[in-house]
Amino acid sequence: MASTGTGSLARRDQILVIDKTGTGYNRASSVTYYRYNSSWYQVGISTPLSDATIPMGSAIMLRKYKTSDGADSVIVNQANYNLNQ
Repeated sequence: MASTGTGSLARRDQILVIDKTGTGYNRASSVTYYRYNSSWYQVGISTPLSDATIPMGSAIMLRKYKTSDGADSVIVNQANYNLNQ
């Protein structure tokens, strides 16, 4: 779901990238991406991204925004997904 703005309360679906370096459980994400006005943005950068790359071996977590009816949302993992599509 595309965001309604760039502020933290306006962001909807988000992609959290967890760096492959480090150890331990429940590590914080190193980068967070979201979609707004048909462009991808990175949290902390106010301009749209022209080329976002998720480093090989990194873990990703999709943080889905709540649905209007409260139902679960299912996402199928597709290999080689490009953020610029």
